[in-house]
Amino acid sequence: MFRLPGKHIAFVFSDAAGANACIALAKMCETGTDISTLLFSNKKYFETNVDNLNITENVPSFRDLRIDCVFTGTSHPESSNHFEVNCIKKAVNENIYAISFIDHWVNFKLRFDGLNASEYPDEIWVVDETARQLAISEGLPWEKIFVKGNPYHYYLKNYWHSQYTDKSYLEKLQIPKTGFHILFAPDPLSIRNGRQTVGFDEEEVLRDLLMIVSQLGGEIRLVVKCHPLQQTDNLSRLIKKTNDSNCFLIKEADALELISASDIVVGFYSNVLLEAEALNKKVIRYFPGNPEADLLKHKISLKKVQSKNELMEEIKHSIYERNSLS
Repeated sequence: MFRLPGKHIAFVFSDAAGANACIALAKMCETGTDISTLLFSNKKYFETNVDNLNITENVPSFRDLRIDCVFTGTSHPESSNHFEVNCIKKAVNENIYAISFIDHWVNFKLRFDGLNASEYPDEIWVVDETARQLAISEGLPWEKIFVKGNPYHYYLKNYWHSQYTDKSYLEKLQIPKTGFHILFAPDPLSIRNGRQTVGFDEEEVLRDLLMIVSQLGGEIRLVVKCHPLQQTDNLSRLIKKTNDSNCFLIKEADALELISASDIVVGFYSNVLLEAEALNKKVIRYFPGNPEADLLKHKISLKKVQSKNELMEEIKHSIYERNSLS
């Protein structure tokens, strides 16, 4: 399903989603094979206990390293400083087979900003047919686009296991492990004019969640896991203003263990929601804004609500389901 050509594979990534896909695929490539891998990134904020990971701003010479295939993530060119794009260009110019993976349903052509048509990778992997059609509509070459799914989600379903048998991981984050835990994984809409383009932002949704938790009462813990690009000052002020001791703002954590320890996961269209689905965790997508701006509107497997009252009812139902099983 995710077979790569050659025995010496380089993986290149910058943002967290690209890191997850590349690291997962590298691990799967190395399992029970004689394939060797090298990993390159210009960022340090993700998992670092990975063998053969090189943190560098410089584009390596893949030919000198005797690489057979270069597999890249596709971060936003601005946030990645064109790191992946420059590595794609280098691989193509060195006549090394290149594959790039797009993990979402937006900005397909923008991810290759700076490349001309002859410098596109040999293959562009997307997660589903909807993504393929969107990529073609944006002008990417149809003959290079392949529906492959997400290597990271495949890895989560088939390989990943929590280190804990209960919710003990929460105690490492100074969160009580008792009660019902809601993990809120917001996209940083505010840094991209969310109110104007989407119709709401993460601060507005946090306010709704705080009100719902207050009204429902009981041992409900709201855990806010910030996106790496998230500006947290306004969220912190909002939590302090409500003086809610059951709300916890988390900047750094093991996202998978946090998902595993939570009862439900709430968000808009974050990759965290897709990871939670892969781990068979209940997901509620709260999207009170413009439906056409919803990047996951085609994803019918995830429960979606559009009003605060609907969100409250879904949370109440989830608490009832959890209590009836315990």
